[in-house]
Amino acid sequence: MGRVVAVLFAVAALSAGCGSSQTAHGVTLDSILQRPGPDLGVTAGAGEFVPGNVRFPFLVIANDARPVERPAASVWVAKSRDGRPLERVRAKLEPIGVPGTSEAAFGGVRRIYVAHLRIPRPGRYWLVAEPVGAKLQALAAIDVSAHSPSVAVGARAPRSDTPTLASAPAARITTSRPPDLPLLRYSVARTLAAHVPFVVTFATPKFCTSRTCGPVVDVV
Repeated sequence: MGRVVAVLFAVAALSAGCGSSQTAHGVTLDSILQRPGPDLGVTAGAGEFVPGNVRFPFLVIANDARPVERPAASVWVAKSRDGRPLERVRAKLEPIGVPGTSEAAFGGVRRIYVAHLRIPRPGRYWLVAEPVGAKLQALAAIDVSAHSPSVAVGARAPRSDTPTLASAPAARITTSRPPDLPLLRYSVARTLAAHVPFVVTFATPKFCTSRTCGPVVDVV
């Protein structure tokens, strides 16, 4: 499986507004699932979460295999299916990749729901999503770890000697077709040694069946 390692000199500012959330009273996740319409499973777009502000991207796929693409969805989160929700937030449908440039995800998906959740502590949580105006509900379990296995914010970055155009042809170090050559000029180790800000992304545009990592390269 090919993997693109793309390094781009940039100064990146990331911001995510969590919006307002409200605790739901008098209901449980199971009671929400009893509303009219089919009960479906949430297709999560991420799988690594730690306590705090959690960005949870997800899809809701109907029984006919088509994505449900209402502009927004109500989302409830609870510690158990029979417990009261800790909070209720609204997820918005956001484009995947660069509109007009990136290919659609598997099944023709071009947009994905994004919910911003406040998870207080590690453990398993349950989530129900209900696209506004659609008579259906989708259920997911979210496992929140005490610590992320990824490199922590503020930690020393690994000095990876990633391949570049100087060491290998583009076809051997990226699955993007056509390859975005400017992203393949610098190694992580060399860029760290130069003490300049940069962005690095690891993705498999050709082999990622969800197609979400291909559009990430387009965004970079």
